[in-house]
Amino acid sequence: MRKAAVMLIVKDGLILAISRRHDKTKFGLPGGKVEVNETMYDAAVRETLEETGVEVILAEHIFTRVEPKEHPSGEDFYTYCYHAVAWEGEPKDSEEGVIKWLTEAELTSPEIGAFADYNKRTLEAFKVKFPNISFFVEGT
Repeated sequence: MRKAAVMLIVKDGLILAISRRHDKTKFGLPGGKVEVNETMYDAAVRETLEETGVEVILAEHIFTRVEPKEHPSGEDFYTYCYHAVAWEGEPKDSEEGVIKWLTEAELTSPEIGAFADYNKRTLEAFKVKFPNISFFVEGT
């Protein structure tokens, strides 16, 4: 089974997101496939730097779980999700996509969020593990 690792970065209640390479209107968390002989943690840190220019100094594990394939021809993935506790750098667009700070509602909406259901489950798990970190709520 293939493995993927993602990083959740929160600043001022907003979530760092990157657009899909071939659809600049759909956003997800920075991350990607784990390379041979690479730890999941290292993959999440590497992918975040490559995609956003942000260097993660310290991250905490949120969850590991199996994500079922979305299409019959696809395959299941082990996904590893981390929260960047300490990071440096100013996020910038890359060849991988456009960078935006999104609200929870935006990242989990089917109109904006690539893998909106995955994003929703990820943020729910994050809230359980890190209850003192809150997200921006529109209209408040």
